[in-house]
Amino acid sequence: MRYPWPMTTLYTLTGLLTCAILLTWVAHRVGVPFPIVLVLGGGLLGFVPGLPEIPFDPDLILALMLPPVLFAAAYQTSLRDFKRQLRAISLLAIGLVIVTTLGVGAVLKWLLPDIPWAVAFTFGAIVSPPDAVAATSIFSRLRAPRILVTTVEGESLLNDASALVLYKFAVVAVLTGAFTVRSASLEFIYVAGGGLLIGWLGGRALNWVSIRMRDPQLQVMFSLVIPYLVYLAAESAHTSWVLAVVASGLVGARCLSEAYSAEMRILAWSFWQVVTILLVCLVFILIGSQLHAIVQRMTPDQLPQMLLMSAALTAAAIAIRMLWVFPGAYLPRKFDEVVLKRTVHYPSWQYLVILGWCGMRGIVSLVAVLALPLTLADGTPFPFRDQLIVLTFVVTLLTLVIPGLTLAPLMRALRIRGDADAPEEQRLAREETARAAIHRIERFEREGVLTADIAEHLRRDYEARLHHTSAHRWLMSYDSDPYFKGKRAALAAERERLLALSRSQRISDDVLHEIEREIDFEETRLPRG
Repeated sequence: MRYPWPMTTLYTLTGLLTCAILLTWVAHRVGVPFPIVLVLGGGLLGFVPGLPEIPFDPDLILALMLPPVLFAAAYQTSLRDFKRQLRAISLLAIGLVIVTTLGVGAVLKWLLPDIPWAVAFTFGAIVSPPDAVAATSIFSRLRAPRILVTTVEGESLLNDASALVLYKFAVVAVLTGAFTVRSASLEFIYVAGGGLLIGWLGGRALNWVSIRMRDPQLQVMFSLVIPYLVYLAAESAHTSWVLAVVASGLVGARCLSEAYSAEMRILAWSFWQVVTILLVCLVFILIGSQLHAIVQRMTPDQLPQMLLMSAALTAAAIAIRMLWVFPGAYLPRKFDEVVLKRTVHYPSWQYLVILGWCGMRGIVSLVAVLALPLTLADGTPFPFRDQLIVLTFVVTLLTLVIPGLTLAPLMRALRIRGDADAPEEQRLAREETARAAIHRIERFEREGVLTADIAEHLRRDYEARLHHTSAHRWLMSYDSDPYFKGKRAALAAERERLLALSRSQRISDDVLHEIEREIDFEETRLPRG
C-alpha cells in the first residue's frame, strides 16, 4: 500500500523516534553517554535499504529543536556558580571559539588547498562550540567537581552565540566576498547586547505571567512557549537568539524556587526532563539519517580522504583547546596578583587537563553545517558543502567518543573527585530547615493555633530528623485539619530558611534543588487546603 507523502514522513519519523528511544535505553544500560550512541545509530540508520529520505529543512529543525533544549539547560544551571566562573566561561566561550575558528580553519586550508579561506573559516566556526547537552549527559554520570561542571556547562551555553555569529559572518563572506573587521565587531556588539536584553525581558515575562496564572499546567505550558517567543523576537531584531534563550532561562530560573508552587516545580521538572531528552534524541537521529545521501554523492576515494582529514581536524581542535586552557587560567590570575595585588587561587593542572579534555561537539555543529546554503548568489553550488557535512559529522562523533569514553578513567588517574563540601552543605541545609520548622511549630503552639498534642507530634518528627540529619521524610498518622495546617506551616518555614541559605550563598543550587524537591514532594502528600 502506498501512502501519501505526509503519511510516509509520519511513519518514518515515528520509526526513527522509536529507534532513538531504544538507542538511549541501550546507552543507559551499557553506561555510555547517549549522544554517542545516537550519532552512531543515526548514521547507521541512514544506510538501511529502503528507508525513505525525510524532507529536511535545517532552519526549521534549528528553530523547533534548539530553543527549548538551550532554555532547559540554562534553567538548570547554577546561577551562583555561573557568576563565580564568569571570567573563565567568557575566556572559553569567546576567546577559545575565535582561536578555534581560526586554527581549525587554517588546518583545513592546509589539508585541502583548493578550499576558499572563507569556507575553511566557516567550518572552523561550525565545529568551534562544545555542546551543552553532550557535556550535561557525560557529567551526569561522573562525580565531577561542581566548579568544573559549571564551567563546562556555562561555556557550552554561551559559546553557541559567539560561534553562530562567526558562522554567519563567514557564510556572508562566502556568498558576497565582502568582510570587514570593523563592521563585524560592531554587529557582534549589537547582536550580543540585543540578545541579552531580549532574553532578560523574556525571563521577566515568564516570571510575571506564570505567577499570576497559578495553574501548574498552564505555567508549565507557558514555560515551553517562552523560548520560542524569545527566539522569534531575537530573530526579528536580528540579534543572537542563542544568547536571548539562554538569558531567559537563567532569569526565569530565579523565580522557580521563590514564587512557584510545589506542584508546579514537580510538574515542570518532570516535563522538561522528558521534552529535553525527546528533542535531543530526535535531532541526533534525524541528522545522522541524512548522511547516507551525502556519502552516495562522493567518489570512492573521497570518503577515506574525508575520514583522515576528520581525524586530523579533531586532533587540531583538541590540541587548540588543551593549549588554550592553561594560559587562559593562569594569566588573568597573574594579572590580579601582580597588578591588582589580590591573593588569588590557581586551579590545579589536573583540573585544567580535564577542562581541556571536555570539548564535546554536538547538536549546534550538526545543525549549523546542514543549514549551509545550497547555492551561491549566482546559482553555483556552495563550495565543498558535502565535504563539510561529512567532516563535521565525523569530528562531532570523535569529539563525543574520545572524551565521553575516557573522561571517567582520566579523572580517576588524575585523582579528581567530587566536591568535598557538598555533603557538608546538605547537612547544614537539613539542620537549618529542621530548626526553622521547629521554631514555627513552637510559635503556633504559643499562639494557640496548634494544641500541645499536635505540636508534640510535629516537633518529634523534626527533632528526629535534626538528630539524625537524614534525608528521610514522612508524615505522622495524625488525621486532623490543625495537624495539616501546622505541617504546612512547618514546610513553609523550611522552604523560607532554605531560600535564605541559598541567597546568602551558604549552599549551592544543587543542594537547594535537591532538598526543595523533598519538601515539595512532602507538601503534595498533604490534603489540599
